[in-house]
Amino acid sequence: MSVPIDRPRSSPTRSRSGTGGQRDRRSRILDAALDAFGSQGFEYTSVESLCVLAGVTPRHFDLEFDSREAVLVELYDRCSDSVHRRMVDFLAGLPDEMDPTDLARAGVTELLHALLDDPRIGRVVCVEPAGVDRRIEQRASAGLDLFAELIEAQLDRLARGGRIPERPYRLQSIALAGAVCTLAFRALVWDDPPSIEQLADELAGVLSAFVEGIGVAVERSEAPGSEETK
Repeated sequence: MSVPIDRPRSSPTRSRSGTGGQRDRRSRILDAALDAFGSQGFEYTSVESLCVLAGVTPRHFDLEFDSREAVLVELYDRCSDSVHRRMVDFLAGLPDEMDPTDLARAGVTELLHALLDDPRIGRVVCVEPAGVDRRIEQRASAGLDLFAELIEAQLDRLARGGRIPERPYRLQSIALAGAVCTLAFRALVWDDPPSIEQLADELAGVLSAFVEGIGVAVERSEAPGSEETK
């Protein structure tokens, strides 16, 4: 459904292809990072505290990762890829004849559940990458592009079904993806956030208004006396 893009992977580390024990150690560090970065935040998590949570020594940490930032990069990839796969599978299972408003609401509701049911995942994907370093900012930008491609694929789907005009929707998809991710970010940092259902209603309204607005604009452009029909 989406067009794969080249995503730079984590920087090489010193024992990526080790024994089963080493792989388990790496996994424990990433699990500890999910707990720590996803709750207290990247800024307030030291390498030492990660080692304690993961049950590894600082020396073993250094064998797996060259920095805290490298851990966040790999953890971001893991969480973002999981959310993306979930959305691809969900959208692929929706019927082609689905009403645009119902499609919008179903899609944003599933995405919000993917990000907010486990707030640790949402924080790693939407909150923690900001201002860390170039590597993680590149990942976050690539992740937003992937989400925009999912929206674009659904708009193309509506266009093929004659619901909206056939035209490029890349720029609109990027704008809509940014709006959805920004609202998810706010929901994760607010002290008293709205429910997922409330957020889904608002986002579905925005997406539905966008789709309906396309149809109104086309009708006006095709009406007798309009500039395009003169």
